[in-house]
Amino acid sequence: MIIRICLLTLYGFYSAVLAAEQNLLDSAEQAIFYVAGDDVQKQPYEALDLQVLEDAADILSGTIENYDLPLERNLFVQQFFIKALTILNFARIDAN
Repeated sequence: MIIRICLLTLYGFYSAVLAAEQNLLDSAEQAIFYVAGDDVQKQPYEALDLQVLEDAADILSGTIENYDLPLERNLFVQQFFIKALTILNFARIDAN
């Protein structure tokens, strides 16, 4: 009986961890779509919401740091992380 309770508890924790990982990967996918989308790519720097762009960069950075992605996928995420940082830096330079 106690073993069943322990197994069910462990299964619950495992399911919660998997759900959290999937949420971060889903957030990373949304961040990539945001950085690659027209909301960022076709807007002048002063029209960008820099906080949203910074949040997208943070999500991509966390994905790179926390996951051992296959090489091609890792490079893909890094490419959009660099793109987000580059746009952020140029927008900040333009604002000052």
